[in-house]
Amino acid sequence: MNQQLLKILSEKEIIPGKKMDESIIRQFFTLFEKYKQNRDLAIPWEQVKPPPPNRVISLENLLTEPKYTQYRQKGIKHLSQLVIVKLNGGLGTSMGCRFAKNLIPIKGELNFFDLMARQVEQLNQEFGVQIPLIFMSSYSTHLESINYLKKYGISLRGKPGPDGDYLDQDFIQNMFPRLDVSTNLPLDFVEQELNWYPPGHGDIYNALGDLLPRLLKNGYQYLFVSNGDNLGATVEPAILGYFAHADLAYCSETTRRTPKDVKGGSFILNQATGRLELLEKPLLEKGREREYADTEKYRYFNTNSLWLDLVKLEKNGLNPADLPLIANIKKVEGVVSDINGNEDKDLAVRECVQLETAMATAIRQFEESAIIDVPRTRFYPVKYNSDLLLNQSDYTVLSGVLKEKIVLNPAREKPEVIPDVDLDPVFFASLEEYNLRVTEAPSLVNLDKLTVRGRVMFSDRITLRGEVAIINQLEDEKKELLLGAEMLLEDVEVVVSREMWLICRFVSKRGKIDSLVKLINLNKHLKLIDVRIDH
Repeated sequence: MNQQLLKILSEKEIIPGKKMDESIIRQFFTLFEKYKQNRDLAIPWEQVKPPPPNRVISLENLLTEPKYTQYRQKGIKHLSQLVIVKLNGGLGTSMGCRFAKNLIPIKGELNFFDLMARQVEQLNQEFGVQIPLIFMSSYSTHLESINYLKKYGISLRGKPGPDGDYLDQDFIQNMFPRLDVSTNLPLDFVEQELNWYPPGHGDIYNALGDLLPRLLKNGYQYLFVSNGDNLGATVEPAILGYFAHADLAYCSETTRRTPKDVKGGSFILNQATGRLELLEKPLLEKGREREYADTEKYRYFNTNSLWLDLVKLEKNGLNPADLPLIANIKKVEGVVSDINGNEDKDLAVRECVQLETAMATAIRQFEESAIIDVPRTRFYPVKYNSDLLLNQSDYTVLSGVLKEKIVLNPAREKPEVIPDVDLDPVFFASLEEYNLRVTEAPSLVNLDKLTVRGRVMFSDRITLRGEVAIINQLEDEKKELLLGAEMLLEDVEVVVSREMWLICRFVSKRGKIDSLVKLINLNKHLKLIDVRIDH
C-alpha cells in the first residue's frame, strides 16, 4: 500500500469535519491497485458474446394477456415491499448548471423532484401503500435537495418502522480523491471541492450502508433504482411481479441500441463465466470499437434502471471494489498555493484520474440475474439543454391522475421519429444562457429536426415543423434574432446575413427558393415579424 497516499487520505478533509472512513479508504486502494496494475480495465474480446434469448425478458410479452394480469396482480401485492431510489448526485454540468439537476423546471413550474414525488403519491393513493422515495445525493446536492423536499413532509418517507421513525429522504454518496496522473497523489487545489468527486453510481452498494438493514427491518424487500433525469423510469407493477415470480436477485432494464447510443454501455454474455455483464466503453478492448458498434449484434443498451432483491443483496455482501474499474481521465482547472501558502494568481490545469464504478456492472455478481428489454418510452433522459427544450415544448404532455408522467403528445404525426435538436454549443451552453434565450418554448409537436446557430431567442409561441434551421450570422453581440409572434416555420432555413434583412432558404417541390424578409431593429435584438415566401 502507498504509505504516503494512505497518510494523506487519512488526514485530508472532504468537507470541514468530514474525512474518509477507513472502509472507504480500503476500497479506494483496491481500485487504485487495479489501476496501477492495469487490471480489470478491459474484458477479453474472445469472451464477449451477445446475450442469449433465454436471458432476455421481453416487456412486450409481459404486457400481453394472460401474463399481464398475472404479473401485474403479483406486482401489486409486492408494492408494499418496494422502495424507490433515485440518483441525485449530479449538478447538471452537461447543461451548464451549478445546482442539483433535479431542481431544474422540466414542465411548467414542475421540476424532476416534483414529477417523481407525484408518481409515488399516485401509486400510494391508487394501491393504498406507503412506498418510500429516497435519493442518493452527493455533498454538492444534499442540502438544497432536502430543503426543497421538505414541502412533501413525510408523504415520501414510507411507513414508520418498529421504532416509529420514518426513513430519511436521502443518503449521501462517498467521495474519492482525484489523483494527479503524473504523481498518483491527490490534487491540491485551494478550492477543496475540485479535489474530490463521487466515485460513480456503483458506490450505491456502499452508500446504502446502515440503510439496507433498516429497510429490511421495516419490511422492504425490493428496490427499484434509476437516474433522476430519466423521465420514463416509473414503477410498472408487471415488472415487479415478474421479478418476484422468477425469484431474481438482479434485473436491469435495457432498450434497443441505436447508433447514437454507441458511447454507452451494452449488455453481453461473458463466455468464460457464463454470466451477463455490462460492457462500458472504458472496458472495451482496444481496436474493437467497430465490432462493438454493431447495434444489431450488441443491441441491448443499459438504461441504468435496476430491480434488486434486498434480501439477496445483503446476503451477497457485494463490495463495489469488486466491480469493474472505470478509470476516467479528466483535466481540472483551479487555484493552487505556492510553497509559502500564497495563492497563485494564475489558474493551474491538472490532468487527473477518477477511479469509478457503475452500478449496472454488478449484474456479473449475481447468478439469478436477467435483463428486460423495454421500449424507448422507459428510457427518456434529459442530459442536455436540447432535451430540455423538447420537454418544455408541446412535444410532450403531462399525463396521469395527478399529471405525474411526461408522455409523447398524441397529436404528433410521426410518433416513431425522435426530433433531432441541435442548439448552438456556445450560446445555449449553460442553463442561464438557455433561460435567457428561451422565454417561451416553441411548439415542436411536429418537429423532425432543428438546428440553431448564433444568437437566437424564442418567445411568443413560434411553431416549428419538419426540418428547420435558424442561423444568425451577425457578430454584433447586441443583435439577437428574436423569433415569436405566433409564427410558423416549416421545412425552412432562416439565415440572418446582414442587418435588417434575412434570407429564408427552403426546399419545396420546385427546388430551392430565396426570399427577403423584413426585420425590426429593436436595439438589442432583431425581431422577425413576417415570413413571406415569394414563389
